[in-house]
Order: sequence, then C-alpha cells, then structure tokens
Amino acid sequence: MPFTRLRAALAAALVAAAALAAPGPGPAAQTAGAGAPRAAFQTVAFVNGKAITNYDLDQRMRLLRLTGAARGADEAELRERALDSLIDDALKREAASAAGIRVPAENLDAALAAFARGAGLDPARLDAQLRKAGVSRRALEEMIETQIAWASLIRRDYGPRAEVSEAELDDAIADQGLDRRVVYDLGEIGLPAGKDRDAALARIEELAARINAGEDFAALARRYSRTPSAARGGRMGKVPSDRLPPALADELAQLEPGKVTRPLGVPGGVVLLTVLGREEQKIDLTPEDRERIRQNLLEQRLQRYAEGRLQELRAQAHIERK
Repeated sequence: MPFTRLRAALAAALVAAAALAAPGPGPAAQTAGAGAPRAAFQTVAFVNGKAITNYDLDQRMRLLRLTGAARGADEAELRERALDSLIDDALKREAASAAGIRVPAENLDAALAAFARGAGLDPARLDAQLRKAGVSRRALEEMIETQIAWASLIRRDYGPRAEVSEAELDDAIADQGLDRRVVYDLGEIGLPAGKDRDAALARIEELAARINAGEDFAALARRYSRTPSAARGGRMGKVPSDRLPPALADELAQLEPGKVTRPLGVPGGVVLLTVLGREEQKIDLTPEDRERIRQNLLEQRLQRYAEGRLQELRAQAHIERK
C-alpha cells in the first residue's frame, strides 16, 4: 500500500488501507467457519516459505471494505487486491525483522487510537466496530505494526539522502506555486431541497444545462436562486482557493468560462457555482508553512524509495500463489 497513504492514515488512522487479522468471536469467526476450519486455514499463497491462509485473505478483504478501500471493486478484484497487500506485508515484515526493527508497544497503542479516530470512532469502541465488520483486533495490530516497522526501515535506510535542502525547498515552492493562491470571484444559484431532494436536483441540473448552453448566469440566478445573493445576480464575493474543499478547488480550477460546476449538495439544498473572475495572490509563508512543505516533500521522496525497495523485495522473493 502506498507509503504516503500509510503516513496520512497514521495522522488520522495510521493506515487508510491497514489490514486486520486475528482470532476472536463475531462474524469473522463465523465466516472462517465453525464448520469449516480446514477451508479457513487452507493456504492461498506462500511468501519465502511462509503461508498466507484463506482466513488472512478474508480478514484483509473485510478490512478493505471497512476502510472504503474496496470501493468500486468487484469480488474478484477485491480478492486480488487483498492478496497483493498481504504478500507485500509479508515482505515488509521480513525485511524489517531482518534489520532488527521492533515496534514499541506504546507506538502501536497510539497508532490503534489514531486508527479509531480516523474511522470516526471512540478508541474505546474500536473492538465493537471491528467485531461488527467481522475483523479481529489482532489483524489490525499486525497490519499497523507492519507499517510502522516498514516506515522505520525506510527512514533509517533512506532518510539522510531524502532530506530536503533549503535550495530544494525554495525551488519546489516556486515550481509548484506554493507561495501563491488563486482567489475566485464566485457566483451561485441555490435551491432548497426540502423533502423532495430529487425534484430540486432535477431542477438545478436543468439550470446547469441552460447555463452551459449559453444562457446568462446572472439572469437565471435572479429569477430562480433562493440564496441571499440572488438579487446580485448570484454574486457571492471572493473566496481564496485554500479555503475551499480540495475537490471543489480542483473543479473550479478546470472550469471553463461561462460554465458551472456539477450540482453540489449542501445542508438543506443544492447549488451551482460559476467563476466570475479569478486572480492570483502572493502569500507570505510562515516558518511553519515551510516546514510543512518540507515534510511533504520528504514523504514523497521516502515513498519513492519505499516503492523501489518493495519492487526489489518482490523480485528477490519466492512467491507462490495457489
């Protein structure tokens, strides 16, 4: 699983695609099979002589579903994705163990709490949520421990060469425009949804089609919008891009003049946005801003090193899929 994703998940949950597997009651045990223990522990793959079982695979698939990482995958794709991640984890554990890396218990406990918070749970309720999903705590502990150990190995072996100098930081800031931001002059058309959200959505989609076909946004806003800006032709005012949700900022950046966004759901209604104007502003980066950018660049470099190291491990390993 991507190294940066693991790092981001540790801030919110250690690993967005962390995997879980350990014995315990609940749906997982039932699936593993009160009546079919042999099937549950039948081997599905060997990695350098170590077995991955059907039980391990079932647990990983359940975890991917729990974290949303399985979205859009059919059962066959999910199975393949889960098995790939188990194989990679086996290689990571083996490499970290050979390097003598151990994970302190307090680090694991903190990561488990972070996982719970990232999942929107009280850490005290984590076990109950895992049982509900059919995932055992031991599996979660093993997967998170693997990712911590792997991250420690990568930092130990590649950290010094991945460090970002002041000159490199300045170049990255300039090249990526990180010391500048776009300020949008936005227009809106908003309709209340009420109990019939489908009708409101159909109506605003009709307005979007008319605007995208060339009708005047301001005129339609004055006539149909139910927001306070309607009297101003829908003009909302200026909004810096860094105050917008990232997905919306990306959509606005690609929006053609005279066009509107997809319908956006808001509490109690739906809205369309258009860009009436845009300007670029220079921003003064604080030392904290620069350090945050430096750490992001460092993580990107470490991810590349981690991916290369994992490719080497795969090439050298004896992997047998059943």
